[in-house]
Amino acid sequence: MRRSSRNIFTLAVAVLAMALPVAAQSTPAFAPPITWAAPGASAVASGDMNGDGRIDVITANGTTPGSHGVSVLLSNGDGTFQTGANFVTNTDPTDIVVADFNGDGKLDVATANKTAGTLSILLGNGDGTLQQATLIPLPALPGSIQSADFNGDGKADLAVVQLTINPATGATTYLGNILMSNGDGTFSQATFPLYSPALALGDFNGDGKTDMFVYLAPQTLLSGTPGIRFGMGDGTFIDSALPFAPNAGSFNATAFVTGDFNGDGKLDIYGEISFGIIARSGGGLSEVMALGNGDGTFTVTVLPSNTGTDGQNLITGDFNRDGKLDVAGLFPGPLRFNPVPPAPYQVRILYGNGDGTFAPRTNFPAGSAMSVFTGTPLVAVDFDGNGALDFALPLPTGVSVVRNANGNPPLIASLKINATWMVGGNNVLGTVTLGDVAPAAGYQVALSSSDPAASFPGGAILTIPTGATSATFTISTGVVAASTLVNITASAFGASQVATFNAVPQYVLASMTTVNSSAPGLVGGTLGTSGTLTLSSPATDGGVVINLTCSNPAILAVTPSVTVLPGVTTVSFTALTIAAVPVNTPVTITATLNGVTKTVVYTVTAVTDVLKITKAEYVVKTATWTIEGIAFNPGAVISVLTAAGLGTGPGGGIITIKPSSNGSFKGQGTAPPPFTSVLLRSSGGGTATSAVAQK
Repeated sequence: MRRSSRNIFTLAVAVLAMALPVAAQSTPAFAPPITWAAPGASAVASGDMNGDGRIDVITANGTTPGSHGVSVLLSNGDGTFQTGANFVTNTDPTDIVVADFNGDGKLDVATANKTAGTLSILLGNGDGTLQQATLIPLPALPGSIQSADFNGDGKADLAVVQLTINPATGATTYLGNILMSNGDGTFSQATFPLYSPALALGDFNGDGKTDMFVYLAPQTLLSGTPGIRFGMGDGTFIDSALPFAPNAGSFNATAFVTGDFNGDGKLDIYGEISFGIIARSGGGLSEVMALGNGDGTFTVTVLPSNTGTDGQNLITGDFNRDGKLDVAGLFPGPLRFNPVPPAPYQVRILYGNGDGTFAPRTNFPAGSAMSVFTGTPLVAVDFDGNGALDFALPLPTGVSVVRNANGNPPLIASLKINATWMVGGNNVLGTVTLGDVAPAAGYQVALSSSDPAASFPGGAILTIPTGATSATFTISTGVVAASTLVNITASAFGASQVATFNAVPQYVLASMTTVNSSAPGLVGGTLGTSGTLTLSSPATDGGVVINLTCSNPAILAVTPSVTVLPGVTTVSFTALTIAAVPVNTPVTITATLNGVTKTVVYTVTAVTDVLKITKAEYVVKTATWTIEGIAFNPGAVISVLTAAGLGTGPGGGIITIKPSSNGSFKGQGTAPPPFTSVLLRSSGGGTATSAVAQK
C-alpha cells in the first residue's frame, strides 16, 4: 500500500506493496464496513505492533478535543480487532506514521501535531504498547509526515511538510523538514524550501537511495515546475540536472502517488488536479501519468479528464490481484469539500491496465459523512490474511474496516433474494455469490433469519462447490397475520451480507370508495370523480391488477383496470361523464379481483343550468379579458376555460364566477395570448362557447 498527498497538507510515499497475482475477477466486491472504536480518529496508519505477523491499525485521534493521543487496535488476523489501547501524545495529533525509529526491530509511532507545531515520538515495546511520548519542537506547523531510511543505517527517518501563514496577508509558505534519527527516539533536523504542499519519496534513478519528488517553483492549480531531488544516502539531497520530462509534457498535480504502473521496474508518478473547488459534484478533474525512465526523468501523458478518484489521499495496491498496480482514493477530495459532504464517503478505485493507463473507475460507499480527516484518511492492508487488500479509514467514533471479497478464501460478495414482497406460506430463492471461486474443500456459508416465519428447508449451512462462485438456496415462509420484514443473513469468515424481503398475508379486495357521488352528464369527459381501491394487505412483486366495469358505459367512462404497486395497498381510478342525460341516472361501478367484487353507485345527473354569453372581449396589450352573460341557475358556479378545454379536471378552470341573484355574471382576468375563444361551464352542467373579440 502506498500513501500520497491527500489534501492541502499531504505527502506521498513510494513503498510498493502488491498481492501475488492470481486468476481473479477484474472488479472485486467489498464486504459491508465494520467500525472498531477509537476516540476522535482522524488519521490512520498500519503496521505489526506486537510482532505476531498480523497487521494492526493505529489512529491519530485529532477530532475529539482532549483525546490527545493515538489508539492501537491489534489485529486478530481474521479481519477483526481487539479493543483499542489509547496512548497520550500530549497534544491533539493530526497525522501519523509508523516505523522503527531506533533500530530495535520494534515499530514506533510518530504524530504530527499541527496546532502545537510539534512532533510526538512514541517508541514501541513490541507488544502493542507504547512508551511515553517525546515532543519535538518544529520551526513551523506540520501538515503531514512520512518515513524512510535516508542514510541506510536501518533506522527510520522522517520527512515533514510544514507551513507558515503570514498573519497580515494570509499567504501560506511551505517548508520541508528532514529529521534524521539518532537511534534513541531523538532526531537531527534540516529544513529546505517547498513550493507546494506535497512531496513524494522513492528511488527514481535506481541507485538504492531514497529520492524526493517536489515542485521547484511556486505551484498553482494551473502551473507548476516538477523536479527530482536525488538522495545522497546521507540525508542530504541534490537537484537533478536533467529536465523532469524531456518530452516536454506538463505534470501538474495537487495529489500524486508513486508506483510501477507499466511493469518495467521503474518508478512512475500518477497525479490528479481538481478544478471543482466550490462544488464537490461539479468542476472537473485533470489526470496525468509520468512514466519513469529510470534516470530521474519521465515521459508525461495527460490521461482522459474526469476519470480520476478526486481523492482525499491516493494509495496504490493490487486490489483485484491481477498483478497490475491500481490506485484508490477517498472521495471527495479536499478541493471538493464543502459543508454538505456526501453520505457516505466513497472509496474510488482505478484498476490498472499494466501500461500506465486505467480502466474506468469504480466505487463503493465507506465511512460516515461526518468524518473529519486531519491526516491520512485511507490505508490498504490485507487484514484477514486472504491475499486481498482491504481498506481502513477513520471515523469520528473509530476505524471503519472494509474487507475485500476477492481473496483466497474469498468473502461473500453479495446475497440476493428473488422476491421483495411475497405472500407468506410460499417459498422464495436466495443466491450467495463469492468474490472469487470456492477453494478445493468447498465453501460453507451460515444462513440465518430474523423471523421464525422464514426457514431453510435445505439446512442453515449452504455449501458452494469447489470452483464455483455462487449457490442458490430455498427460503420457506409461513402464513403471517401482518406484513413482516424478514432479514436473511449469510455469513462466512467473519463477513456477512444481509438481504430482506416482506412476507404479507394473502390480499383481497377490501374496499372501494369515490370522492363524490354524482356529476352532471356532459360530452367530453371533463366532469366526474376519482376513486380509491384498497387491498387488505400490500401487493406482491409484479403488482396486483384490478379490473373495473360500469353498468352504463355510454354515459360514464371508467378506467378499465388499475395496478396496485408492490408493497402498496391502495390505487386510484377515475370515472368521468361522457354524455348528457334527461334525468338523473344511477350507474354501478364494479371492481373485481380474484372473484371478489366491490361496487359503488354513481349518479349521472341531468343538466340543471343553461348559460348564455353576452360579451367576450380580450385586450391584447394588457392580456386581460372580460366575460359577461346570464346563468339560468343563480346558485351555480361558472368556470371559465379556453375553447380548447384547458383546466385541471372536474370543476377546474382558469377562473370561476359566481352569478348574481338574478343570474347575470361578469368575470375578468388575465391570460396569455392567444385568447380567441372561450368555454364556460356551469357546476349545474350547462356549457356555452363564444368567440372573443380582440381589442
